[in-house]
Parts: sequence; structure tokens; C-alpha cells
Amino acid sequence: MDFDDEVERGVEELNLLFLNEPEPEKVVIQAINPSIWNNLPPDILERVIHHLPALSLLKFRTICRDWYRLISSRSFSHYCNDPWFAIFPTKPSNHFSAFNPDLNKWHKLSLSFLPCDCNGLSSSGGLICCKGVINNSLSIIVCNPISQNYVILPPLLRKRIVPIVNIINLGLGFRVIVAGDDVLADGHSVSDLTSEIYDSATGEWSMSGRLPPQSDLEFGSAFCRGILYVPTYRPIGTVRFDPQLGMWSRVPAFVPRNSRNASLVECSGRLFMVGGVQRKQSIVGIRVWELCDCSVWREFARMRRQVLRKMKLRLGDLYFSAVGHGDFICLSIYESPVMIGFNIADKKWIWLPQFPWVGSFDGVHLLGHPYKPTLHTPVD
Repeated sequence: MDFDDEVERGVEELNLLFLNEPEPEKVVIQAINPSIWNNLPPDILERVIHHLPALSLLKFRTICRDWYRLISSRSFSHYCNDPWFAIFPTKPSNHFSAFNPDLNKWHKLSLSFLPCDCNGLSSSGGLICCKGVINNSLSIIVCNPISQNYVILPPLLRKRIVPIVNIINLGLGFRVIVAGDDVLADGHSVSDLTSEIYDSATGEWSMSGRLPPQSDLEFGSAFCRGILYVPTYRPIGTVRFDPQLGMWSRVPAFVPRNSRNASLVECSGRLFMVGGVQRKQSIVGIRVWELCDCSVWREFARMRRQVLRKMKLRLGDLYFSAVGHGDFICLSIYESPVMIGFNIADKKWIWLPQFPWVGSFDGVHLLGHPYKPTLHTPVD
């Protein structure tokens, strides 16, 4: 699509993409002499533009042809490294909410360009992997919500009920890893036995390595330095998968004692575990552990007692999940719009703006994924 076509459909596209975006506060800004902008060297102008919020770049593409070419170029994506979070409710929807920690702000992004309402499964870079029912069949879809491009993946090689699903963005392509919940020969029982990988380069699924024996996979997985880490609840521990070798193995690190609701999160190339500390069937603390030398979980931080006390007063018993991106970790609470953030750089806990949700939260849980809004990530 060229510049003229982009301008022509700009209003319609933006209305679809930005659902119920709040009006910006009116501030008085002193105008800058236009000659200053006209005389800026191209490399300086490019650096100025890249500081615009990622979603605003869609609007600024329509200002002139030069800006359209610049913002639409792959080289420009090098500057766009904002660590965001894509948060999905467990009910199928035609949109999701993205949280920007730098601006402490929620954005509601449309998925109405997809052929069905969806549940979010995983994300990597600017790609979202989700599932939805198409023609009475459950399908996996990979999409870029900013460019509004998507692809429906072919059926899995093995029948599975609720497997672990993760996506890896390779820059010029992607892979989707699906593991566990194999339906056994009797057609009723399930077990975590095998995994398979979809490669966008071939457009096909292929079977990969078998899981370690007696590995009951749990949700709350994370990619760190090219390796997928998945928690297990029987036995309590962690397994890892190397996509290059196609091999699974156990992580030789014992999970901290009395931990509960543990989620694995990646932050700035480091793997953390966020979980509650349980005593007598009640959460008495929330802690963050870091995996060191792939052999031991060492305590990294504890939630302040005042924050934990306030959480329990507002929410009662706590069931939560966590997701990490950049230096930030988000905690979402089951059946609640309340969310809490933790910064690994300064070890501070903060209350986040309430998740934008209309209606009852009964039976609804928020699932988060690391997200980087970008125009340039392809889906084919």
C-alpha cells in the first residue's frame, strides 16, 4: 500500500485500532520555528521521531511521504524497543489491552480484523499468538495487531486438549511451539508426552523432542536467551526446551520450599520465578527468585508487608500470575482488575492503573505476555 492509499483509509484504520482512547490533556506548547525542523539532518530527525509513542507512529505516517517511508522502513524498527505487556482476559474477545510501563498507561487494541473472537496464548516482539473457533474448529492464529496482518496455522499433528503454546519471533519469520496434553489412544485420557513446532518458513508443523518422563506441564512459561522454560507441578520443578536442538531436559534446580502460584518470567536476559509463600493453606508472602547458573533459585526480592497486607484486605486469598519484560514484572490477580508492578532495577513495588474492564470479573483471569508494538514484524 502506498502513501496515498494510506492517507485515504487512515481515519477508518485508526478508529478501529484505538478503541475508546482517552482524549489527551490539553497543554500549551510554544511553537518551534519551522526552519529548525526543515534544517535538521535526516539522522537527527529520525532519532526525534523514534521517541514518539509506538501507537502514535500510525498517525504520523500520514504527514508526508518522507515520514511514511521512514516509519514504514525495517531499519526504523531498530529504534522501537518499548517493553509493553499484552493483557488478555480468559474470555474470548475482539480486542486486548496493552500496558506501557514508561507512560503508566493502558491502550485498548482492536482484534476485529481477525475472523473470530480470540484468547491470547503467547506473544513475541510484535506478534500475538491466539486461538479462536473458525468454522466450528479450534484454530491457532498469529497476528500483528498494529499492521493488522494475520495467518491461520494449519491443524496440529497430534490431538491436544489444553497444551502449552509459545511463539518465537525470528525477525523475518516465527516459530510456534506446542507441548503436552496429548490425547491418548482411548480418546479420553491426556498426558504431557510430545511437542511440535510450526515454522513460518515452511508453513508446516513437525514433531520435536519428547518431554522428560512424568512431566506435568504448568502455565507460566518464559523464553530466556533462546531457551523455553516451563514450570511443572508434578513433580514441582522446571523443564527447558532448546528449539535449535529440539531437545527437552530438566532444570537441575529445586523450586523454593512452600512456593505457590509460581510463574517464570524473563527480564533483560535473566530468568526469574515469581510466586507466593504458603503456610497453612494461606499466602503469607510474595517473593522473586532468580535462576543462577541454571542450578539454583536464589531469592532476589520480597514484596513489602504493607503492600501484601493491602492486597489481602482488598482481595482475600491470592491466586495470581506474573509476566516480565525489560526491567518490569506485572502481577495479575485472579477475578480482579487489580495489577501490581515490580521493577527489578530498583526493586520497587507499585500499584498499576486498574485494568480497563467493563462487567463482572467472576471467573475471569488476566493473562499477560511480553509485547513490543511494531509495524514491521511480518506474519508470513
